Amino acid sequence: MKLLNQNMKKTIILILLLVMGCTHMIQADENLTNAISSELHDNGSVCFNDIAEDFDGVLIDNCYHLKTAIKENAIKGKNPSFSNDELIVILLKDGRIVKVAVISGEDKPYFIKYEYQQTQTVYEPDHVFCRNEY
Repeated sequence: MKLLNQNMKKTIILILLLVMGCTHMIQADENLTNAISSELHDNGSVCFNDIAEDFDGVLIDNCYHLKTAIKENAIKGKNPSFSNDELIVILLKDGRIVKVAVISGEDKPYFIKYEYQQTQTVYEPDHVFCRNEY
């Protein structure tokens, strides 16, 4: 009976850890995503300094390569998890993720050429991102 109780305790602890890990994933900031979309549609470009505060870098990548970009830049914090057809914009402050926006649909062409996997660049806050001209 004592062994069963130890196994039950271990199982309960494992379940709690899994639940806590899943609920602490980074969520996209809907306000930031909407602000990006508005800027793109109003101005044809976006400068994150105009729509966000308290960050020192911008990282853009797709969901397939995002974990590699985070690892290569020694970014601290939980890894965001999103669907395969989205681009992710991460605002950084002192090597930590402070905000995340999801870019999809008609806004994606503005950011494709800025993906970290292609450029190996974390952009400055005052960088102006404009439509990809293919």
